[in-house]
Amino acid sequence: ATSLGGSALAVRQDANTHSSVDEEENRGESKVAEEAVGKAQSYTKTSTDTKRSTKLMANGEKEEWSTKLAMHKRLEDAELKEQEEASKKMCKHVHIAVHKAGGLLAQDSSIDPYVKVTYRGQENKDLTFQTKYEAHTTNPTWNHTETVLLCNAMAPMRFAIYDKNWVTDTFVAQAELAGREFWMDGFSDSLLLEDGSNGMLHVTIRP
Repeated sequence: ATSLGGSALAVRQDANTHSSVDEEENRGESKVAEEAVGKAQSYTKTSTDTKRSTKLMANGEKEEWSTKLAMHKRLEDAELKEQEEASKKMCKHVHIAVHKAGGLLAQDSSIDPYVKVTYRGQENKDLTFQTKYEAHTTNPTWNHTETVLLCNAMAPMRFAIYDKNWVTDTFVAQAELAGREFWMDGFSDSLLLEDGSNGMLHVTIRP
């Protein structure tokens, strides 16, 4: 009887031992599973945070680029406005008088000369006016005066003489006057004609 009781006790102890081992193993497996889930959640959170950070960085760079672009546009507009204001301040009215020419060369016995004057106006554009023509002469007198708005102190003024024809006018000679020669104090003198002519052209430019 004692032997049977001892055996039963041993069996119960062995069963309890196996049960404890199983519980320990289950707890170990549960812990491993929890750690795996925790790592997975941590990875998912990290990935989500990374994507969110990347998106925020992209949006930030886009906003920064837009801000720089807008600032550059404002600077360009301000610079253009300053140039326009400076141009307006530089503009001034002058009276240009084309008096006469002498010693013009003529292919025929005589020519019908007139003068086309080119000057720099607003928006940095070249503008022109012309005198009437004088018939059958190489020493014409026009005495033509025009009031114009000059807007560039450095731009030259050009005087081109043409022979009036029925179909196409013929170029005769030209002269050019640098801006520094007339901008400040005006000009009144004879200009030597170029392009094969030894003639002279008398002009006056005054405020």
